[in-house]
Amino acid sequence: MPSLFLILRACLYGAVFIATLICLGMAGHFQSVLASSDLTRFVPFALFVCSIGLLVILCLLGCSFFLRERSPISTRHELACLGILGVLWLALGLFLSTSDSQSADVECFASDSSSVVLDESTADFQTEQYHAMYHVLMAFSLINAVLVLFAFAALLTLAIRRHLDGDYHMWYGPVTAGMVNNYGKTPLTQQSRRSRSKSAKPSILPTVMTEKLTEKPSRAARPSTGRHKSHQSSHSRRAQRSHPVADRYARQHGGSGQSSLIGSNEFDAGGMVNPNRRPSK
Repeated sequence: MPSLFLILRACLYGAVFIATLICLGMAGHFQSVLASSDLTRFVPFALFVCSIGLLVILCLLGCSFFLRERSPISTRHELACLGILGVLWLALGLFLSTSDSQSADVECFASDSSSVVLDESTADFQTEQYHAMYHVLMAFSLINAVLVLFAFAALLTLAIRRHLDGDYHMWYGPVTAGMVNNYGKTPLTQQSRRSRSKSAKPSILPTVMTEKLTEKPSRAARPSTGRHKSHQSSHSRRAQRSHPVADRYARQHGGSGQSSLIGSNEFDAGGMVNPNRRPSK
């Protein structure tokens, strides 16, 4: 479902599209009934602006609805189109509001070669009708100028904000809902919600056992004084006894285990007997 930003953008472009159709119809009607003169120079200009406006709005709306993220119209291209179109509509509105054509009278002739002016009651196109259509064309031109320039200013503001946030590639991509979303405040999708819920569950690793393992050395490091003394006395008695391996090796080679081999304390400490070593005499 499209976001609120894309819906508002589509509604804005739709309003410009409808107003452009109205202006195009009136300019076409003027072109068909009015003769070419200095007072009708606004008609070709109005037809040109309306044609360019329809082309631009149709391209923007069509690419947004059918291509979406694969739209070839990037943000900078859309800004350029909106800026040029806004200036054209503003120029047409100002030209219509300052021209002498808005107060001109309409004279109808029986034919192109005739010089006899028909009465307004029998004419197909009257002065009041011309004035009403002219003012509607002027009003819709100014409305389109305001809407298009507002869309240009809003999109430019959002683009600059994204640029300041470090999103430089935004200029080369189409206009999407990411223009109004911050990186740290993006809405959670269904997949991200699932991953977050999975990470919130307890892990399979035995964390409790790890705590027990870390606690055991601390308990063993604090033995009672009686056990410690008995351990020291047993160790001293075992140190006084000769090691059985050293005694057996000494009997085989005819010597004393204490003199010919390493001591029992060294055996207890992890020492090894060198079998190639000759016993000392």
